[in-house]
Amino acid sequence: MLADLNRKYLNTLENHPLATKVLTAAVLNGLNEQLATYFAGETRKSTIKIGSKDVQLSHSVTKRVPLMFLYGLLINGPFTHYAYKLLHLAYRPPLGPRKRLAQILTSMATITPAISALMISYISLISNIDITNIKDLSSAKAELLDVLRKIKVALQTSLVSVIRSSWVSSPIFMLVAQSFLKPNQWAVFFNFCYFVLGTYNNTIIKRRLKEQNKNE
Repeated sequence: MLADLNRKYLNTLENHPLATKVLTAAVLNGLNEQLATYFAGETRKSTIKIGSKDVQLSHSVTKRVPLMFLYGLLINGPFTHYAYKLLHLAYRPPLGPRKRLAQILTSMATITPAISALMISYISLISNIDITNIKDLSSAKAELLDVLRKIKVALQTSLVSVIRSSWVSSPIFMLVAQSFLKPNQWAVFFNFCYFVLGTYNNTIIKRRLKEQNKNE
């Protein structure tokens, strides 16, 4: 069963690489958001009706899950697909030890910081923007400036630590990919790897944003 599913997935990846990668990234980013929300202790209350009684339930289900699904679908998935495609064009096989090292360092210096910045900026955007504050052009401008300020603060406080944690694991992921995977499978492999790492980083970002909002 699992072997058949795996074979079908790899066949789909081979025949429809971009679509498979963006859908995989979308699912993983949505799941990442839900798990990080739970681990960060972000709870909310919903009221449901049971018979004639209204019952309040405390839960961590968040409306940001579909927004993170869109992040994977429209930003993370396409970016990683084309970024690793360019990386392979820059370092064509055969790859000797020097080329392998250069490929790893290039990825760490370009793709890793870019993905980290995109993730932090997007999470800060969806965490802070409030369309109910927008009444006219002036209020829209004020809301945009406030959100941009908060994104800047989030990048200043979180970007270095997120990149540093990615740098620890990135060389290991790259070595595995170089040794065992086809170039077309890299983006999906890294999406699975960074799903685990990203859930951890997302949890940290959420906790810091929570503290930042408390102090304002």
